[in-house]
Amino acid sequence: MQNVIEKLKCLNYEEYYVKKRRMKPIGHEYFALPDSNKSIQFQNFLELVTWLFSLINGSVNFLQVDEYDDPNTIIEKMLLALKNLDYKENVPASKLKLAYGETTVSVLDFLTDLALDKSGFRFHEIEYPKDEEFDDELKILDETGDYKEDISTNFINEDINCSKSRQEQENHMIVAKINPIEWRTEMERVAPSLRGEKIFETGVQWKHRIQRINQLFQFVHDDDSNEFETRLVLTLEKISSILETIEAKESVLNQIFSNHSYIYETENAALTSAQELHMKLATNVSNLTKKLEHVSREMNDVKTDMDAKANEMTDTAPIIQIKAGLQKLKADNKALDLRIGISNHSLLKYKRLVN
Repeated sequence: MQNVIEKLKCLNYEEYYVKKRRMKPIGHEYFALPDSNKSIQFQNFLELVTWLFSLINGSVNFLQVDEYDDPNTIIEKMLLALKNLDYKENVPASKLKLAYGETTVSVLDFLTDLALDKSGFRFHEIEYPKDEEFDDELKILDETGDYKEDISTNFINEDINCSKSRQEQENHMIVAKINPIEWRTEMERVAPSLRGEKIFETGVQWKHRIQRINQLFQFVHDDDSNEFETRLVLTLEKISSILETIEAKESVLNQIFSNHSYIYETENAALTSAQELHMKLATNVSNLTKKLEHVSREMNDVKTDMDAKANEMTDTAPIIQIKAGLQKLKADNKALDLRIGISNHSLLKYKRLVN
């Protein structure tokens, strides 16, 4: 899939495909692995294949897909189009319909290759820059035979200089260029706005908290003066005054919104009664529907019986069969009469011969 992405970048698909559709670029594993939304993945695969077909053939209608076509029909059309492009691998339609996996990647790889060939894109060899001065120096030093020693000493000196500069940078003292007073004032200004949990919690802090609680408890217990108790009394008085204020506000709000609460209760009661009536009517409708189905079934049975009896009454096949039987009986009687006459004639002839 990585090769497919690189070939698509060579085709400048980000400019001509991604921006026109206002979509994100295709990920490196999008068509190799299943996506959470398979229908969107299949639609993206179809659009990408259609775009590649248009680059190869130069026509958008090379793969004609109707909006009412089901996925099986779309895959059959796609396989036919691939066959027209001399795609020699046997691609199962069931795997291609998944829009991910090895089969999908191989089809995209084949189409991107054809699109690159059609666009005339070629991969050129890497051209390394040539340094003419270095080449001249190399020729001169090759003649004298001192090139290897000089170049090795140059490399060693460069490594030593680089290591020294790196050590100087590491040992150099870092001096802050920020005014500490401005930094402190900015921290005091921003600190109340910062909200979040501490991410540097350690397993030892609970011990410190317990020790702090014990210290405070001991301080309260050992306090001989009434300073702590007076503070608690003042806090209690403040809390009680705040509660009285809240109660007064609640009573005022209750008086203001008493009418609204009464209206709400009446509307709620009306809604409850309407819902109960709806439930009753829905039950009656369901019962009547069942009765209607039963009556319709019985009516259909009666219609079937009536149609069968009507067919029996208007059917002339038995009469025709009776007539045919009577004609056959008449023919048999004639044959019997003829045989009886022949038998009598033979008997008379035989009696006369005997006498």
